[in-house]
Amino acid sequence: MRSLIAIPMFLVVSSMAPRLALAHVPFAGLNDLYNGLLHPVVVPAHLLLLAAAGLLLGKQGSRAVPPSFLLFCLFTLTGLVATTFFAGGIGERYLLGVAAVIGLLIAANLRIPFILCFILAALTGFLLGFDSTQTVLVGDAKFFSLLGSGLGLCFLFLYPLAFADYFSDRNWQKIGVRIVGSWVAASAILVLALSLQPPSG
Repeated sequence: MRSLIAIPMFLVVSSMAPRLALAHVPFAGLNDLYNGLLHPVVVPAHLLLLAAAGLLLGKQGSRAVPPSFLLFCLFTLTGLVATTFFAGGIGERYLLGVAAVIGLLIAANLRIPFILCFILAALTGFLLGFDSTQTVLVGDAKFFSLLGSGLGLCFLFLYPLAFADYFSDRNWQKIGVRIVGSWVAASAILVLALSLQPPSG
């Protein structure tokens, strides 16, 4: 339980780091593929949106999980391809806003129609893929970085998706998923509020 409580606190604290704006800069000492794989892990907005969308879609039942995952992967690829034509990304504040809304839907224990599941999976994949642009890279380096980002996003998305689907049989398990959803919403709102603060000094 302590480790679960530490997750949202870590995300909020990490957002206060002065180098948050440089979260898209590659890590020194790692090749481009590994840089891409780690990219979703070090961007709080990406982690929160992955967790929120995965939990909400996993709560909808096993029938919704496979097509939602396939659509997520397909539209993640679409978003990554779009970065080659439109540089700059979406902006993490928009991702945080979407994550907060989805987290509140999880906490409210709402079931959504299948068509909305597919729209949400596609939208989440595209937003995350499109925001994974690496403006400092070109050529093969950019290709392998985007490839790594796509693989990292798809693998990470499986965890909340499978978690919510697995813990959906008993009422106490559903309550646990709702609690995690409320933490995600609270973390996204706090990170968003911190990002909106004017720089001090």
